[in-house]
Amino acid sequence: MAHQRGPGGARQSRPGRNRDRRGRRRPGGDAGRPGTGQGLWRARLAGTIHAGPLLDGDRVYVATEATPDARIYALRLRDGGTLWSTKTESIVAPLALDGDTLYAATESGTVLRLKTDGGKVTWRRRLAGGGARAAPIPVGDGIVVATTADTLYLLERASGQVRTRLHTPGTMIAAPALDGARLYAATTAGRLLAIDFPALTVAWDLPAGDAVLGAPAVAHDTVYALARNGTLWLVPKDRPSEARSFALGITATAGPTPVASGVLVASVSGEVLLVDRRAGTILWRIELDGPIEQPPLVRDRQLVIVAGRGDIQAYR
Repeated sequence: MAHQRGPGGARQSRPGRNRDRRGRRRPGGDAGRPGTGQGLWRARLAGTIHAGPLLDGDRVYVATEATPDARIYALRLRDGGTLWSTKTESIVAPLALDGDTLYAATESGTVLRLKTDGGKVTWRRRLAGGGARAAPIPVGDGIVVATTADTLYLLERASGQVRTRLHTPGTMIAAPALDGARLYAATTAGRLLAIDFPALTVAWDLPAGDAVLGAPAVAHDTVYALARNGTLWLVPKDRPSEARSFALGITATAGPTPVASGVLVASVSGEVLLVDRRAGTILWRIELDGPIEQPPLVRDRQLVIVAGRGDIQAYR
């Protein structure tokens, strides 16, 4: 159910509608701008979803925590039906996709490689010193994995063998964003980092003012990050000294999603906002059943949101 604030701040139910701050209905959307907010389906899985969904063509991949049953699922995007599921250790990190291969990292520090056709596990690698909260990142012929021991690993793609590692200023609990030969990462100590690979050396380090718990995103020449205190950061990739920030007045643990018409952000209370990237103004806002702890996803005119209690919701 979608809600908006009515006159005097009252919360009004308006299924299937997205509206701007003055209550006006937005026009229908395109691939980079969600349309009417119409509900399509809801799937209940055997476990709590902490990691966000991964969209791939006509399917959605999602993983669950250990209670009551830790599994990786492949669901049909059309109707939410289960294509396959594979039992694993508890997973709170998002999954990563590379062609016909999925990568997963568990709370206990095991990295897995699975085939998308049926979910068969082809290798496992246990990392020392901590589990994973961030998605693995395929880079070149390797896989980058961040652990809760403030360490970034580069693994061999074929076998999972450790090639190199980097100690980081704080824990990365969301996946770095990949752009060319550079990763853009954020930490719980409130640092935004540009990291060159395969050497895993730091190119620049920018303070964000508060912990950054969601994944950064890169679009064109800009890095986008959302701090816990609701500050949206826009950092030119090659000119970090020209970074801009906007205070949105929300509390956020999910990263931002740049789209054609602005930047989508979500709050722990269930708000989804579209923010103008030039002025930082809020173009429209809807309220869903929170908390929202993963970034909104947009694919083929659908806005897909994970509410954090086992529900995946799709809106048009």
